[in-house]
Amino acid sequence: MKNVLPMCAVLGAGCLFALEVDRRELERANATVEFENFAGTHTDVDSAAAIRRIGEGLASALRGGVAGDRARYALIHAVGPHTTNGFDADILIIGAQARVDHIDNIREIVAAYLSAAYGYRLQDARTIATFTTVYNAVYRADLPTFKARYKGVVTAHLSPEHVGIARRFDQWPGKTQLVIPLSGHSDALSAVDTGAISDKRVVERLREDPDKNVDLRKDMIDLKEREAQEGTRRAQQLAQQSQQAQERAAELSTQAQRAQAHADKTRREAQQAQQAAQNSPDPARTQEAKEKERVAERAQQEAQQAAHTAQKATEQAESLAREARSQEQRAQQKSAEAQRERLEVAGDMQRMMNAGRAKATHGAQEARESVTPCYGLKVVDAQHLLSEIVLVDPKTEAPLRSSSLRTVRNRLLYSEPHALVAIADTTGNGTVRLVHIDPKTLEVTKESTQRIAAQSFLLREEEHYYAVIDENGSHFLGRFTKNLELTTRSAAQVTPYTAVTVTPRGIMVQTKEKGMALLHTRTLADALPRT
Repeated sequence: MKNVLPMCAVLGAGCLFALEVDRRELERANATVEFENFAGTHTDVDSAAAIRRIGEGLASALRGGVAGDRARYALIHAVGPHTTNGFDADILIIGAQARVDHIDNIREIVAAYLSAAYGYRLQDARTIATFTTVYNAVYRADLPTFKARYKGVVTAHLSPEHVGIARRFDQWPGKTQLVIPLSGHSDALSAVDTGAISDKRVVERLREDPDKNVDLRKDMIDLKEREAQEGTRRAQQLAQQSQQAQERAAELSTQAQRAQAHADKTRREAQQAQQAAQNSPDPARTQEAKEKERVAERAQQEAQQAAHTAQKATEQAESLAREARSQEQRAQQKSAEAQRERLEVAGDMQRMMNAGRAKATHGAQEARESVTPCYGLKVVDAQHLLSEIVLVDPKTEAPLRSSSLRTVRNRLLYSEPHALVAIADTTGNGTVRLVHIDPKTLEVTKESTQRIAAQSFLLREEEHYYAVIDENGSHFLGRFTKNLELTTRSAAQVTPYTAVTVTPRGIMVQTKEKGMALLHTRTLADALPRT
């Protein structure tokens, strides 16, 4: 049977419905395991219904202890009712003659089995089946781990070579013991221990996939939340039953006390009649004594029976109370697990959204950059180093547009978010200023109030620009904002052609009188004391 998972079912002793698959243990493995399925063409393909019937057939034989054929598909229902430490388990075996070659078919068989055996709805069963296969792949051949977590009745059926499931389809037949941990609870939501199959390692591995397996994890969270709700409902129901049982036990205890008091009374009367018969050997007295003895014996038997009944009622009430506490604890545990995992999923979803936005933004930026023209300076007057601004196609390097402004000075051009900054003569009469130029239209949009020396160097340092101001033939270093507003100027005169060098101790310039001078970066005052 191609494209289907084979299993044989061998069942251990114990009531099928007394256990639940221990989901917690199944969740303790690394979850996102890549299975290698058969990728060729099948000569025959089984229908989905036929695949599900395999799992359903295994469940139908659980009560008898054995189902299936070990050569193909088998199930071992391993339960140790007298052992409290460790998990019970169902062990699904893929025999050597099985032809299953796709992990989805294995999961479908497991899901059908869980639905038929424990009453899971199909969607929940499929969620558990997926986690179960991942769990078994993670712990493949790790017998020490199984021995540490499972009862001896389970591990007695396991071998170090075959426990778990391999990741390659050709290693499944005859080499697979798929372990499903049982929780010990009997309701249809909790047969499998969900915590075991979805622990931290499992979820971490699931999160390695690009989509973080969010949908699968949300299905498990939903199941756990319903487990918690059902546990709370069941705990309340059991608590009510326990209260009623306690009241009934108290009533029976009172009746038992009355019965014992009556038995004690009849015993005293019988003893008195016996004494009277011995003192006066009258046949009538003797007969009366025997009759009262029989009455006393019956009363004592009834008192003992009443006491036994009262004791049983008390034990039942205590048992119901313990089960109520157990259900409430499990409900709280499942609720806490679901809440923690829901927060983790929400965090992953937010991170994926952020990454998606960042990727989209980056892609849009790249797209814009791929079509947005580049700009540069083209020298049009080599003698005076005057330039125009040219827009160039970044793909072909072909010029797209040139600025009407052809007097950009000294081959210096800076870019701000909404403007290009340069030194230029915008009037044609030799009046040079700092200017803003629109990067799209290449037209001048703003000029500085101060005139700038025609030979001035232009330097951008952090949030400010430095250029040489021309005040009626006297020259000073000016500090400008990005909006071309003068914030301060040097007191010392500088040469119109001075270089402007930023050093750790200030700005070095060439002055008209002293040669070189070091100025404060912000105030442009002389940084060195002068005597």
